[in-house]
Amino acid sequence: MGSWVTSKYPTATSAGSRERTCTVCDFKEIGGVIPALTEQVVVIFDSQGGSLVADKTIDNGSKVDKPTDPTKEGYSFIGWYTSTDYINEWKFASSIYESMTLYAKWEIDPGLVFEISIENDGNGTGKASPTTASEGTEISLSYTANEGYKFKEWQVISGGVSIVDNKFTMPANPVVVKAVFEVIEVIPETYAVTVQNDGNGTGSANPASASAGTEISLSYTANEGYKFKQWQVVNGGVSIVDNKFTMPANAVVVKAIFEKKWKSYQKPML
Repeated sequence: MGSWVTSKYPTATSAGSRERTCTVCDFKEIGGVIPALTEQVVVIFDSQGGSLVADKTIDNGSKVDKPTDPTKEGYSFIGWYTSTDYINEWKFASSIYESMTLYAKWEIDPGLVFEISIENDGNGTGKASPTTASEGTEISLSYTANEGYKFKEWQVISGGVSIVDNKFTMPANPVVVKAVFEVIEVIPETYAVTVQNDGNGTGSANPASASAGTEISLSYTANEGYKFKQWQVVNGGVSIVDNKFTMPANAVVVKAIFEKKWKSYQKPML
């Protein structure tokens, strides 16, 4: 099947038509009605995200001049097409009989490279390898935390990338990411408090383990016929006052000592 050609040109008062003939069987098809002429028509140039191209108003039946090619970062301009399926490229030698829109077609320019910028929050540093790349390149990110900090996350400031396992695929535009760190929570070392007993009662410590500087409270329960006498520091080097002591940076062992209660008429054996 051949292409459409104008068989009847429109006038200011009547429509025109187009026809095409099969190149194999010579079948002729009439169609493609051309509206009656208006004095002027408008050609809209839709740059599809590229630089602005001004619309043009021309006399009906005339040709529109090809505008300066638009630009779009990371892309090469291919041409102007009659629809966004980009099948029919517009021929600027063609006459125009009605208002129309032409669409810019783009292809990613593999030769262009873009920058990867790394911002930091002051608690560490981040790096990208490579620091410039073309679209489709795998970018690896690394970081070094300052003392007392650990890495938390990557924040995408601009560029629209998805970072997985410290890597992303370079788009056709610059990328800015930020390395974010957080304070390492220091869990202090704890030490055990062991309370021994002499068999005449029981003693306990609260808490039973603690970090240095923690206040430890001691309590006791005497067996029947006995009363509490004293706390004996077996090891740990603490000073017990009012059944309390401050935990040092080591384990502590204390012993609860009890003594027998004597009735008023009984005397202790010497």
